[in-house]
Amino acid sequence: MAVLVPGDPLVATTHSSVLLEARKSGLETRVIHSSSIISAIAETGLQIYKFGRVATVVYPEKNFFPHTPYLILKQNLSISAHTLLLLDVKDRERYMTVPEAIDLLLEIESKEKAGIFTPETNCIGLARLGSNPAIKYAPASELRRADLGPPPHSLIVPAALHFAEEEYIRVNR
Repeated sequence: MAVLVPGDPLVATTHSSVLLEARKSGLETRVIHSSSIISAIAETGLQIYKFGRVATVVYPEKNFFPHTPYLILKQNLSISAHTLLLLDVKDRERYMTVPEAIDLLLEIESKEKAGIFTPETNCIGLARLGSNPAIKYAPASELRRADLGPPPHSLIVPAALHFAEEEYIRVNR
């Protein structure tokens, strides 16, 4: 029996829980590591050590519209850390896109009013890192109209850039 997951199998806490339960049940387990979004984001030119906490932007539901990704973005920016925002997947059929995530963050901003995510906020839209990647550096207002192609998508909100990061982005725009 095997459980196969894309990317690095132990980055998601769900996968760690599955592994723990299997071991508690006496099943033999073996983990084969692979790359994941956590390491693949280095392709953007941002320094991996400058990233703060990771958050997930989720689809709102009735009586459920968490502001957690916005609050984590705020915390990360307060310590000059970049923020990786993972995007929701519903039933493996509906994948959130970068424009959808930007719309949700702007909606949260309209309620929180902290001025940390505006149409002028510079972002990096990502799609399919590790396999036919798309990477686009632009203000949120421009990424909101971008078509990055098929999923999966992610979004990065960088903090202040190191000169090497700035050069990489400038050359790869």
